[in-house]
Amino acid sequence: MPDQVPGGWILNGQKRWPANSSFADIFVVLACNTSTNQINGFIVNGGAPGLKISKIDNKMSLRVVQNCDILLEDVFVPDDAVFLAPTLSKT
Repeated sequence: MPDQVPGGWILNGQKRWPANSSFADIFVVLACNTSTNQINGFIVNGGAPGLKISKIDNKMSLRVVQNCDILLEDVFVPDDAVFLAPTLSKT
């Protein structure tokens, strides 16, 4: 969930099973602002503080694909890394 702060946004949330995310240098995050019911898009640097990526091991299938868990804990994203208009609403 994104929270707007001076100069940018703070992201908190998680995603399970994104494919090959352990190789990514940047992440595209779509998040719904629950206070405005709007969807915002963010570009997150792979080395951002608070971004944690954990590879899922011992899967029954799709072993060639590196599925991961992504956790965002107070990840700061500057305003210039927002790439979708904040007026895009979730319906």
